[in-house]
Amino acid sequence: MDRLMAIIAENHMAALAIGFVLLLVIYFIFKQFIKIFLILLLIILIFGGYHYLKDPQRKPQDVIPSAKEAIDKTIETKDKFNEMYQDVKDLMGKGADLLRKHQWLPKSDEDQAPRKDEKAKETTERKMK
Repeated sequence: MDRLMAIIAENHMAALAIGFVLLLVIYFIFKQFIKIFLILLLIILIFGGYHYLKDPQRKPQDVIPSAKEAIDKTIETKDKFNEMYQDVKDLMGKGADLLRKHQWLPKSDEDQAPRKDEKAKETTERKMK
């Protein structure tokens, strides 16, 4: 048993293979959580592979700061997308106001053409008569 643990500790590819097999066993047990497990596996393999290929001697020291940096960048990216969404939403509102000002867009919902479901309802009513 000690020899097996030593082999796994020395050979990181074997450790990754064993981890992958364990994840497959977990997959068959918990099929409903497969997406979460696969995403976590992908993230772990990306971080582990990056640091293993970059400098095989300094694995544990680099993983934690890199994970924190990835979380920070993810939060920063999410905030940027939220700001961009709000900017686009404001821009669309200004564009609609401009179109209404030049009377290229109706001022209220009543002036607009009936919706698809309303047309279908009218057609059904006509057929019933």
